[in-house]
Amino acid sequence: MKFRIPFLIIAFVLVCMADLNAQNDLNQLSWMVGRWNQETQTNGYNITETWKMVSSERMQGESIKTDRNGRVISTETMMLAKKGDEFFLEAKFPGNNEVIAFRIVKMSDEGFTCRNSRNVFPSQIIYAKKENGMTADLSGRGRLTQLVFSKIEIVIED
Repeated sequence: MKFRIPFLIIAFVLVCMADLNAQNDLNQLSWMVGRWNQETQTNGYNITETWKMVSSERMQGESIKTDRNGRVISTETMMLAKKGDEFFLEAKFPGNNEVIAFRIVKMSDEGFTCRNSRNVFPSQIIYAKKENGMTADLSGRGRLTQLVFSKIEIVIED
């Protein structure tokens, strides 16, 4: 009995450390790499997102909104990056010159959740892997917008 308690404590610590290490790099989000197209148009607009893996601690994203004729209406740049011991989604929205940082509060191989309570909309963003694509849920101040994407192309890294 004396040896079981230390063994259980060591096993528990190792499991906890494995869980922490799982959140220490972006490789678990490698399924996001590629070009994604919004499945249904919203108000006559279409959104295409492209994600590239830069390193295990950094991913670059770009979101392009086009009209029915394919003319670019706006572009948003995004970066998933580790700062200190935490990960953030940094986004530069159209019409806003400053970068807005959302702290990632949950990350797994199924997606991530990030928040910035000081931002009016969105204050929370959830990217989730789905069977045939991914969703991006943007919420805040009683509003919810869900974007449903299908992968249209895998981007090959240089």
